[in-house]
Amino acid sequence: KAYDGSAGFLRSVQLTEGDLHKAIVATIGDVDSYQLPDAKGRTATKRYLHGITDEYRQARRDEILGTTVKDFRSLADAIEAAQAKGVVSVVAGEQSVQECQAEFGFKTYSPLSAS
Repeated sequence: KAYDGSAGFLRSVQLTEGDLHKAIVATIGDVDSYQLPDAKGRTATKRYLHGITDEYRQARRDEILGTTVKDFRSLADAIEAAQAKGVVSVVAGEQSVQECQAEFGFKTYSPLSAS
């Protein structure tokens, strides 16, 4: 339920240029956050193992810096498409699964059963 209203929110939110600027700065701050030397080494190793190049990282930064209000609206379309065709995976006890199934009407499939 927490994400059901996301698309509608993104379509209706009134972002000012200041709001958008703050969001972009905060996101870049997360992407390029300060790291101590040991964390820099660990991050560099992870990037190497995952094939994340400096060119890829710069392209990602450029996309973030070029974000517009229109991009927020486009994200709403992507969220709706995912909700329409998406699959929810849950690892839980049988009683919890049955309660959620009753409340939300989910179809359930167990990897442990033949069906």
